[in-house]
Amino acid sequence: MTSREQKWLVVGLVIVDFVIAIGFQLSMPSKVPAHWNFRGDIDRYGSPWEMTLVLSFCLMWIPLLMMALPAVGSVGTSLARSKNTYGRVIVALTMALVAIHVAVMLSASEKSLAPISAVPLVLGMLWIVIGNWLSKIRRNPVLGIRTPWTLRNDTVWERTHRWGGRLFVVDGLATIAAALLLPLWAAFVVLVGGLLSLCVWAFWYSWWITPAADAEQHFA
Repeated sequence: MTSREQKWLVVGLVIVDFVIAIGFQLSMPSKVPAHWNFRGDIDRYGSPWEMTLVLSFCLMWIPLLMMALPAVGSVGTSLARSKNTYGRVIVALTMALVAIHVAVMLSASEKSLAPISAVPLVLGMLWIVIGNWLSKIRRNPVLGIRTPWTLRNDTVWERTHRWGGRLFVVDGLATIAAALLLPLWAAFVVLVGGLLSLCVWAFWYSWWITPAADAEQHFA
């Protein structure tokens, strides 16, 4: 898939999300559930606009901004070596956001948390996809595991992303398993806990291997 095809696919997905949101907006009552507590009880109602078009805007600006970033100064140059992978990540992220938005609107429309249970499944699958692509991303300031040590050394970047990609996949698989076997809140705990653990690991690991990577470059 070329970069142009990826851009049109993202734009098409954003339009599809907007059209689906309009459909839900026209069919929803004047007040819909807008928030659930950790027990799964509705604790706030709101306007359908909040769950449809407003949420669509809040979600869809993310991939559109990511598409625009390569045109900003030196960012495009740093992303040139990862251009195709960067586009794939944006497409996968957009698909996940559309699926999550549909799940949220279904929950609001049906006054049930059941559709929301698909959210950790979607995020788990997204984590697996991104994990498989992480090792293909070259050093840049926008996408990837960005620590002070990965950003200044290609070797540290590559090794951190090689192992980080595997950990992303593990967290994705664990999240999917939790979503299928455990309560919804537990699945989100696994997802967020795994991501936070990965962040801590990335800082430690990139710092730990930097002296050896610097020495290799010095004697190369």
